[in-house]
Amino acid sequence: MNNEGRDMEIEILLKYIMKNCTEEEEKTVDHWIHASPQNEQRLQQIKNALDEQKKQQSHQLTVKEIENAWEKVYQRTINEIEEGHRIHHFLGDHIWVKVSKIAAVLVVGFLFVFLFSNNFFSSVNEMVVSTSTEKQEVLLPDGTTVWLNTKSSISYPEKFDGSQRLVKMTGEAYFDVEKNPEKPFIIQAENMKIEVIGTSFNINSHDLDNEQSVTVTSGKVAVSEWGNTDLDKITYLTKGEVARYNNNLRNITKSMNEDVNFLSWKSGELTFKDSSLKSIISDLQRHYQVEFIVEEEIKDDYSFNAIFRGNTLDEIISVLEISLGLELQAENNQIMIKKKETSF
Repeated sequence: MNNEGRDMEIEILLKYIMKNCTEEEEKTVDHWIHASPQNEQRLQQIKNALDEQKKQQSHQLTVKEIENAWEKVYQRTINEIEEGHRIHHFLGDHIWVKVSKIAAVLVVGFLFVFLFSNNFFSSVNEMVVSTSTEKQEVLLPDGTTVWLNTKSSISYPEKFDGSQRLVKMTGEAYFDVEKNPEKPFIIQAENMKIEVIGTSFNINSHDLDNEQSVTVTSGKVAVSEWGNTDLDKITYLTKGEVARYNNNLRNITKSMNEDVNFLSWKSGELTFKDSSLKSIISDLQRHYQVEFIVEEEIKDDYSFNAIFRGNTLDEIISVLEISLGLELQAENNQIMIKKKETSF
C-alpha cells in the first residue's frame, strides 16, 4: 500500500478545497492525490461533506471562531495521526487503511460539528429595504443605524437571534453600528465580508471598475472575501483607512482614504480644494449620478476651490462655467463640457 497520504493534515486538505492554500501546499496535495486512488476518494468525500454542510449553513463564522476552529482541528489531527501510527505498528498496513479512514471521518466530523453546531434556522421574518431614486435611513433591531444611498438595499432579520448579527446589502450604505462585543456585527456586501463590534463606516458595493470598497470613519473592522476562512486573507481597518476588493483578482488592498467626498451622498456636502477637472467630474458623477463628456481639446490644467452644501447640479454647473471659463450643456442625462466660444 502507498502510505504517502498518511500524514496529510486535514487543515491543508480543507485549505486546498477552499482554494486558500499556498502554491507549495497545492503541489503537495496534488502529488498526494495522484499517489493512490484512496487519497483521491478521501478528498472527494471531504468535498461532498463540506458542500452538504454549506447548503445548511446559516451561521457565518467570526474571525475568533475561525481561529479556534483551526487550532482545535490541528490538535485533533495530530492526536488521530499519532494513534494511527501506534495501531499501524502492531496491526500492519491492511488494518491501517481502515483506521486511517475512521480517523479521517472523525476529524472531518469533528470540524463540521464545531463549525456548524451553531446553526440558527431562525423562524423570524426577514426585512428588506430597497431604494430607487431616494435615500433612506434604516434603524435595525439592535439599534444600529444604516443610511442607504440610492439604488441600494439591505436585508436583515426582524430580531437578531444567536451569537451574531448578520445582514446583507447591495449598492452603497453608511453604518453606525451599535456596540455589542458579545455579538459581532457581520455584513455580506456582494463578495466582501465585513465584521465589526461597534464602529462607523461606508460600504460601496456598486460594481464600479470591478471594485468594491469599505471606508472606516471610526473604530475597527475586519474585511475579507465572503466565504474565505484563511486568517492571512483578513484585512483590518481603522479610522481613515479604506479597503478595496477587486472582483477580477479577488484580492484586497488597503490604503489611507484621500477621498474627502466619499460621504457626500449622505452629508450633501461637496468640497473641492485645488481640484483638477478630472477630480471634479469624478465627484459630481458619483454624487448626482450623471455622465460628463469632455471635449478632447480641453486640457486638464484647472485648479478649483469651493464648498457646496445642498446645492443643485444646475447651481454647481453655473459656478463651474464662471470659474473655469467653460461651457457645460445638459443633454439626455449627460453633461457636455466644451470650450466657450469667443465672441468678437
